[in-house]
Amino acid sequence: MEVALFVPCYIDQFYPNVGIVTLQLLEKVGCKVTFPLQQTCCGQPLIKRFLQIWQGYVIQILLRILQVLII
Repeated sequence: MEVALFVPCYIDQFYPNVGIVTLQLLEKVGCKVTFPLQQTCCGQPLIKRFLQIWQGYVIQILLRILQVLII
């Protein structure tokens, strides 16, 4: 199975081992993992700061990046 791994910026910044262990687990169960280097913020920090107007823009960018991986 092929999967794309998305690691949100808050995981990358505060809990980087979660992303590493997730990758290792996916590979251990036989997944071929792609990690799009262009991935961006998911918008969660914007939601928490009541900046939903920017969240939609950020999500559109992220979806464009991940869309090329959808088969």
